[in-house]
Amino acid sequence: MYELLIRIETLCLDAAGAGPWLAGAALFIVGVLLWLAGSRFSTAIIAAGGAGAGAAAGLAAAAWMSLGPMVGLLIGATVGCLLGVIFKKALFFVMAVAVFALAAGGTYSSRLLQAPPPATPEAPSIWRVAPTAFSAMDPAERRAYVDDLSDQAEGFWARLQTLIDDALAAIRPHWWKVLIAVVLGGILGVALIWLIENVVPLLCYSAVGALLILAGLACTLAAAGRPLGGPLHGHDRAVNIAYGVMVLFGVIVQRVVERRQQRPHPIAPLPRKSKVHADEKHQDR
Repeated sequence: MYELLIRIETLCLDAAGAGPWLAGAALFIVGVLLWLAGSRFSTAIIAAGGAGAGAAAGLAAAAWMSLGPMVGLLIGATVGCLLGVIFKKALFFVMAVAVFALAAGGTYSSRLLQAPPPATPEAPSIWRVAPTAFSAMDPAERRAYVDDLSDQAEGFWARLQTLIDDALAAIRPHWWKVLIAVVLGGILGVALIWLIENVVPLLCYSAVGALLILAGLACTLAAAGRPLGGPLHGHDRAVNIAYGVMVLFGVIVQRVVERRQQRPHPIAPLPRKSKVHADEKHQDR
């Protein structure tokens, strides 16, 4: 978790424009909704997930069928959204398994990224003499490191491409281990769905929501010039524990709300006829 946050933070440091502010606010708001009330928006989430997958497939199909990219994107998103609503349970099963698989792969990859890279002539000059892991640097060193790798290229996309290439270069020699972690995470997801089907959706919503909240905070604070990497430097375990507590709290809140909604409403008793009314009715007869 700490590794992901500091890379997001480095991406947003010194970024021009309102992009990091808007991205941080959007991530935070969506994260809070998923964290504490994800189960209430399950249909919308599944529809959005189907639309996203459909849009990606539509773009690929558009290039293959010589269609405009916007046409392929719109058609794919529409079809994916409809299929998501129609096959809600099946699509949620796939998405839940994907969440567990990506969580396992991401956790193992973060451990690989925390190891110092080997000293090579091609290594960036900032740690060519004494290699240092990205997470062990302070914010200023991380910015210098990214600038060195990107050849001082400016802009959000240049920094993003640099950080992705750097992470992939560290993970690539161990790709088969990451693949095993992804498969084991997917198997764990299937087992949990089979054992505790009612809790797994809440766990997925809470985990993704808490992740988006922390990512939004990292974007916003980095744009404000107050990066989290400074006060949290050397406390990566504390970040992971805080994330776990957030996930557990989100699950508990959503479970309590669900149980309250499932309680049967008390049926009001029928009004009893008064004795006077009954006597009057008997006299009429």
